[in-house]
Amino acid sequence: MALALVVGACAGSSSPTPPSATRRDLARASQWADSLADRARRATDVHQVGAMDAVAAGYLERLRVGLGSPFRLAEYASRDPRLSDSTRARLTMAILARTLRGEAYQVDPAALASIGARGRWWRGADGAVHLALIERTIDRARDPRGGELAVRVAYALARAEGEVGRQALPIAAQVAALVRDRALARRDAAALLSEAERGTGDVGAMLGAWRATGRFAVERPPLDPVPADAQTEAMREAPRLLAALREVGDVPGASADAESRAPRPVPVLGPAAARRLGTLASVRRAPPQAAVTVTLRAYRDRLLDRSRLAPVDLASRARLISRAYNEETLVAEYAEFVADSAAAAAVIPKLAMLSTAVAMRPLAQESVWFPSFDGPSVTQLRDRWGIAAVSFDRAVPPEWRPYYLRLLATGIADLQRVLPALELRGVGFHFGERVMNDSALAMHDPVSRTIFLPVMTGGGTLAHEVVHDLDWQVARSRYGLRGAYSTDWAVREQHGRMAASLRGLTAATLIPPLPENHYRPPHGRRPAEVFARNADWFVAVALAREGRMNGYLTAVQDELLTGYAGVTPPDVAGDAADAVADLLDDMTFVAPPTRTWFLSQYGRARALGPYDIVRRALTLPAELSPSAAGREPAAWNPLPWTALRAGAPRTAAGFRLGLACTARDAERAALERALFEQSVESRARGLLRSAAYAARFDADAPPALRALNGAPWAPALAADTVARATAALLGAIDAVDAAERPFASNRGCGVR
Repeated sequence: MALALVVGACAGSSSPTPPSATRRDLARASQWADSLADRARRATDVHQVGAMDAVAAGYLERLRVGLGSPFRLAEYASRDPRLSDSTRARLTMAILARTLRGEAYQVDPAALASIGARGRWWRGADGAVHLALIERTIDRARDPRGGELAVRVAYALARAEGEVGRQALPIAAQVAALVRDRALARRDAAALLSEAERGTGDVGAMLGAWRATGRFAVERPPLDPVPADAQTEAMREAPRLLAALREVGDVPGASADAESRAPRPVPVLGPAAARRLGTLASVRRAPPQAAVTVTLRAYRDRLLDRSRLAPVDLASRARLISRAYNEETLVAEYAEFVADSAAAAAVIPKLAMLSTAVAMRPLAQESVWFPSFDGPSVTQLRDRWGIAAVSFDRAVPPEWRPYYLRLLATGIADLQRVLPALELRGVGFHFGERVMNDSALAMHDPVSRTIFLPVMTGGGTLAHEVVHDLDWQVARSRYGLRGAYSTDWAVREQHGRMAASLRGLTAATLIPPLPENHYRPPHGRRPAEVFARNADWFVAVALAREGRMNGYLTAVQDELLTGYAGVTPPDVAGDAADAVADLLDDMTFVAPPTRTWFLSQYGRARALGPYDIVRRALTLPAELSPSAAGREPAAWNPLPWTALRAGAPRTAAGFRLGLACTARDAERAALERALFEQSVESRARGLLRSAAYAARFDADAPPALRALNGAPWAPALAADTVARATAALLGAIDAVDAAERPFASNRGCGVR
């Protein structure tokens, strides 16, 4: 009955109602799942765990750590051929019940230890404090996406100030993504169950229909624009979170107190149940998932750091990396791994699990497939797209091949939504163990015109590799080249519109393949690679505009969570977006509405969101030369030394506020200006903190600088130092940026 009341509350019920059949089923399934989890934890021998119990407990563990959308997991559970009809029905309802209770997307506080806090680096206790702050910010937000945005803004500012470590922002962004998804999933589950009570009550049938029509908010693309009201709320909340982050480093014992109160997540699988599930998974092998294998590979060096680990610990970590290749094998191997007391206290494995859960998010809209299911034939792919060949290594199991053929078909279909004139006639696709270059996730071979997609790492790279083939086609049709890319040739020859557009993609100097570099330029500066990375972003955002997300096509999530395939989001000034739009226009057909929308969101004329304002403020060139102060040591360069002597006038630093049409417009404009000035202040604090640390033993350092280290100097002197430095930076930024005025408001009357 308690669970029924929770359902009513989440669904907005205002008065008690008699338990419906749906609520009774939900309560019974919840009790069954709790009993199953208790048995799975307590089992001491694999023979005590039945096959169906192990599989079902594996689903509950995947839900707990947040490996994909709960509704995707629920639909998988409802169709898993390893389970009986009754078990499938109970497990589906149990997943919904646990989602409703907020028991999905659990983050281990130890994963946040690397965020740190000023004066307390690399202590796991700090993780509990940061997790509590992030959860509080998102849970109390009207729109969880606004709460997530506030977390990103606050941690970016705290990192600029030196309040947290260099890895704080990417880690906080990953945690915020899962906490946001938890909040959205709870709302989705309440809405689903509420509608089931009012309608047919067939939750299983509704689940599939809602997924197919994109009704679950948690399965919407993360690139969906954040509503204006949520952005405004984020700008209000971010300063409060920033103030709390400053206190983490100032209040002794805060981390230890939070650590003592914070509950540690408990795996559903005990060691015996984990081994049982691992055995079952090895017998009925499901295909690998690149989100798992590539993420674990990225953490391999840190997981296998021989200088810090005993041989037995190295062996257990090596088993985790080698045996975990999809979400089911991952939870089995990870649960057995953390059962060891030494592994349970380790930080890096928890961080690797966090990153893997986040990497699974692009699979939220994936349709269900098991090894007994079919897929399109090679002949069908040839007939539809004119593909030359689709081949497989002998090592790829025959039962996996329909799965990869289906992924290829849906990937190409989604890609042609964005690039409708894309031509693939004559290209070949090969699924195998690895590519010719073992360091690559996938590869387009310009000589044979074959795209190699390794089964372990190819997921999320299809858009990137097909863009390479488009580049190859333009080289052949326009320049008469074979076995080469048009972007490489254009930069090498240094003429034409294409070369000019390519230069706009990056501030770095592009280096084409040449004899002097043995035709192997740096990967991140080769024109063909830079173009493919930017085009991958275009594909992801254009697809998201239609509410679509395809984790095999691209691993992109948003500007901070760009996936594991090296995708480059547009720069905040918008130059790269304009350049990639011009390049795609020059190579293939892009629908004018799509191009116009893309440039309005990411081009030079776009309206900057809160996180963009912070990025812009933290990257504008505004360092002041120490020569203005006369005799400061060169080791303290660069610093706004003039700010320590006399304050510059406080300016709007590029903000030109238009006439506000409404009170809401005026509030938004004021919040944007305040956020920009707060960003500049955070930048000044960081610069001053670095200089104060370098000058802490120098008796000749200015008192205003030495005051930043605390006693015996008056706190007011330190505050005045920060204010003067902020004013100086604002003046410098205003001078540098006056010509372009990138923060000029476009929200005034008559401007929209």
